[in-house]
Amino acid sequence: MPNIHRLDAKVLKVLRSQVSTVSLASAVTDLVQNSIDAEATEIKVLIDVTRASFMVCDNGKGICPADLDKLGLHNVTSKISSLRDLTTLKTYGFRGEAIFCIASVSHVTVASKVADCNSGRIRTLPHSSRLFTERAKARCSSLTLEPFGMEEHGTKIVVEDLLYNTPVRRKIIESDPAYKTHVAIKERLFQLLVLHPEIQLQVDYVSDSEGRNTLFASNNVSARLTPHQKLSKVFLNTFGTIVPLESLRRVSAMYKKFKLNGIISKNAVRTRDFLLIYINGREYHNVSILKMIDKLFQRTVFENSNFNKTDAKSVGKSYANHAVVILDIRCPHNVDDLLQDRSKKLLLVSNADVLHPLILKVINSFLSHEGFAHSSLQDLAGSETPKLPEGNRVGIKAALSSQIRVAKVDSREIRGRIDGGSRSVRGSKKHLLSETLNKAVKRKLTQFPLASVSRSGSPLKLLEPDDCGSGLSFNANYECSISRSNLKGAEVINQIGKKFILLKMWPEKGSCNPNIVVADQHASDERIKLETYLKDFINEVLNGTIQTQSISDCVIEVSHTELELFRYFKEEFFSWGICYHFNHSSESAFIFITSLPSILNQKFNGDKDYLKGVLQQMVQDMKSLKKLPIRNCKIHDNANRNDHHEWTKYYGCIPQVFHEIFKSKACRSAIMFGDMLSRTECSFLIKKLAECWIPFQCAHGRPSIVPLAQLGSLENEDKSIIAFQRSFCLDYDIE
Repeated sequence: MPNIHRLDAKVLKVLRSQVSTVSLASAVTDLVQNSIDAEATEIKVLIDVTRASFMVCDNGKGICPADLDKLGLHNVTSKISSLRDLTTLKTYGFRGEAIFCIASVSHVTVASKVADCNSGRIRTLPHSSRLFTERAKARCSSLTLEPFGMEEHGTKIVVEDLLYNTPVRRKIIESDPAYKTHVAIKERLFQLLVLHPEIQLQVDYVSDSEGRNTLFASNNVSARLTPHQKLSKVFLNTFGTIVPLESLRRVSAMYKKFKLNGIISKNAVRTRDFLLIYINGREYHNVSILKMIDKLFQRTVFENSNFNKTDAKSVGKSYANHAVVILDIRCPHNVDDLLQDRSKKLLLVSNADVLHPLILKVINSFLSHEGFAHSSLQDLAGSETPKLPEGNRVGIKAALSSQIRVAKVDSREIRGRIDGGSRSVRGSKKHLLSETLNKAVKRKLTQFPLASVSRSGSPLKLLEPDDCGSGLSFNANYECSISRSNLKGAEVINQIGKKFILLKMWPEKGSCNPNIVVADQHASDERIKLETYLKDFINEVLNGTIQTQSISDCVIEVSHTELELFRYFKEEFFSWGICYHFNHSSESAFIFITSLPSILNQKFNGDKDYLKGVLQQMVQDMKSLKKLPIRNCKIHDNANRNDHHEWTKYYGCIPQVFHEIFKSKACRSAIMFGDMLSRTECSFLIKKLAECWIPFQCAHGRPSIVPLAQLGSLENEDKSIIAFQRSFCLDYDIE
């Protein structure tokens, strides 16, 4: 075993740099922070993502010649001298590590000039500085350093070939699409503009195909504007017209030395990316408080049927709604907060006991002022706990309760499923057969009261254990397991009340006694039709035979940030039958839709707001990898095409809007409650259900099959079980 030894200085230098510099965006942010610390009022950034290079120029105070040669040394800084200085810190940097780490994994050239000097000096790290009197050409032709004029001062830094000496990490950043780097840079620099909104910041990028373009520019924020006006301007300058300016509402609060200013939009977006909290200019990324805020809006604003209402009718959610919340909090500094993370992001704050209630109070006030129901807030906080039915009826009601909308099925049919049952509270019930696919479904029979069917043909009545009397018994240790193979061998007993199908099913292992289960005829047929529609649709997409329809005069305005995403995913949209081209200027960006798949065009029916929401959701899902690009999936060879469930490998690629369209179509076309089925038709329905990928759930997640009881043996069981069996034999011929 090798002896313990000190690492080589060069190796240690590279390893240290990996802790801090992780991406092109973080390196750009570090140098822009240095420019702000140097009191710059104008900052220009030029990025070349392809070559992992960039340049930052500012009009700050500059670096004096004596200090320029110290630049890039480890833990060398002008910001602090002791830990006590952190309590009054007004700069971003204080570790003396940013340029050191960047220079360890790239080629860095620095030129700087102070106001008192007639000329600047230039230095290529780690060499000494020299006079800067003529143009310095960088390795990257697009990044050129021009000499300073007599009246100019500031600093110019060129970083080239980032991570050139760590080839694996370099390949990782090269494999990322340019839009990811652009979005990350916007998010990081917006954080700086929140604290310094009046700085004129322009970010350009160059590419071999497009030349030089502006990523964003924030240069029209006047000192005379109010804090929330500055925040609104900076937000729209950075991200584009994510939401209209007039939709942004001002919020503010103050408690002792804690001051909060912010903006909240009345218009929804398709992503949670714009739920942002900043404390003293540093992002506060506390998952619990962010989830709580999002849940508040989901429970109050976005469940409102009139919110963002479109002409297109949809039962499910074709796209998500999330709030735009930007909060800027100023409060006393705490040393522990500053030392949490090298990226200067806050995960926890020492003043959470003050800040969290303050934040929630502001959100609460906004919702109340906008007229949203306050009772929803109380429900979220748990102040009003709904009363649930007592006893074992809760479990069986959850299993057999319907989520079908009134528009699809008569509400009287839904109520007829359970005798006098009260509505279960939304969010309180859990589907009993949630584990589907190839896994067996297991439930203890004690959670399912044994059933009796009356002779008069009334709706299925589920009895309480006390109602069953001594004629029935429960086995607390028995578990019922149902798999797809069990379903294939199930025997149909009969249809019940024109709603359910009673089945006798034999377990694979253990007891040889059959189980009695009940199948929902509507849920079962709905599942069969949904998988049929999805399978056919996937095959059309893979084979390029999807039916499309040309449309005209369909122009959708998007933000520049969204435009980058639509540009990158254009081929993916084409795979789903959606074709478009785009046009943009420095102030606006537009998508011109030229064709849509027929099923989406029928739903669209000229409603541009609906279509915009759908397309935004699709592009955000692909960006966040919630949906995988189908064009990157390989079409399997002929040996696999005979697999009945081959299409399910592409299930994660299907956009949400198509899921909702096919769910609605399956629900409308499925067998309804009240439809009479012969025994042969029931058997055929169960056979087709057994062939499904997810046979135990309907299209909307409601169970399609529920186990009721296990039949005992006449030889081994006591008289109470025999009586139970005879009670079933009175209505059904069970051998």
